[in-house]
Amino acid sequence: MKETLIPRFPLAHLFASGILVCAAACGDGEAASGVLPGDKQVVADVTPEDKDGLLDVSVTDGRRGEAYFHRGDMNWYWDRGVVIKRRAVLDGAPDAVVVIGGLARYVLTGDRYKYYKFLSTYNEYEGIPAPEDGELTKFVERNLGKVFAGRDHTITEVSSVDIAGEGKWIWHSATSFTVPFTIAYKYKNSYTTIESRRDLFDVRFYREGIDSAVNNLLATEKGRELLGTERFAPEQLDSIETLRGAR
Repeated sequence: MKETLIPRFPLAHLFASGILVCAAACGDGEAASGVLPGDKQVVADVTPEDKDGLLDVSVTDGRRGEAYFHRGDMNWYWDRGVVIKRRAVLDGAPDAVVVIGGLARYVLTGDRYKYYKFLSTYNEYEGIPAPEDGELTKFVERNLGKVFAGRDHTITEVSSVDIAGEGKWIWHSATSFTVPFTIAYKYKNSYTTIESRRDLFDVRFYREGIDSAVNNLLATEKGRELLGTERFAPEQLDSIETLRGAR
């Protein structure tokens, strides 16, 4: 009688809903009683047959894959992050590159994991001409009501708007991109206090064409830093003008 291969993972993992993920990243060797492919094999498996415009295929740095059990089809899978770069065909951006991030998915077959399919998880672009920093900063300053949408009635002062030096610009398309900003401001935290904050925002800009000026934005708060708190009498605080009242 053929011996059944038993995945070597704690039983606690078998009680997750739908997909069960191993607690630790897996490297070359064995996971769930199956031999994993090395990085070179993963790259070979996901390299597309159509190599026209293909620039690079690589596995993600700092990660070694993840094995999990799918209760729906009773199979063990192993995912390895990969990045594929190809030349993008964009008018006005001859050097543009599309970066396709995704997962190389393998399924446990017998005693080893065999390539199953590639799953794309994101697309980004590189090499698209960017607007000047000053243009973007001024646009944010003119649209603070949108940045603080839903709470502009609490904002009493905005003292600085700056592109965050440590952040990454993300190009979603030729006409949409995200830039990290730090914004220092004051807001009514209660009926008697005003807090001073310096927060990090991801600001997504939109424009009509690759050579057009930005014409819209959507801001998402990503981090907060408290700088100080001031106290006021309720009637005094109520008299202080807010961003909404100033428009």
